[in-house]
Amino acid sequence: MSKKNAIYKYNAMVKHRSWKEYAISFVPFVIFLIIFLIKPLTPVFFFGIVISIALGFALLNNHNHIAISPRFFIIGDRVILYRNVVSLFVKGSMGTALFIETRNGDKYSIEKNNFTSNARKSWKIEKHQKAKFIKVVTKILEKCTDLSTDVSIQVENFSELKSFKRN
Repeated sequence: MSKKNAIYKYNAMVKHRSWKEYAISFVPFVIFLIIFLIKPLTPVFFFGIVISIALGFALLNNHNHIAISPRFFIIGDRVILYRNVVSLFVKGSMGTALFIETRNGDKYSIEKNNFTSNARKSWKIEKHQKAKFIKVVTKILEKCTDLSTDVSIQVENFSELKSFKRN
């Protein structure tokens, strides 16, 4: 039995948020503050304050992960459907990056060096990053070939993708 969903820690380049996005994320907090001023020290207020603080922090999260599911994958805060992928390009002889292009012209990249590792030694960090990168790339390549008929795949001398078999 294989896992359907997989999540990997990844330092995705997420755009910096503007002051408007920060303000919107704390709207629930302001609403419950107004309720407190109207009816102080009620159980609803204490429940609401906890929920609003949690919502504010959840909306400000950096989304540092790659999530792979059966129909789509998520890089940072971007959702990409496998059927919308037009081209995939694996760069480098040691597999340093995967470039993804979608039907509407959006371009994304997954780089090996952005995967996190808790190791301290440089050779272990490199080994863990390479293993995670290979897992993610093979899953994306397999699912894109299964779900998209017109996907263009180019692999540049990457011998580590032994498990990937193109139909």
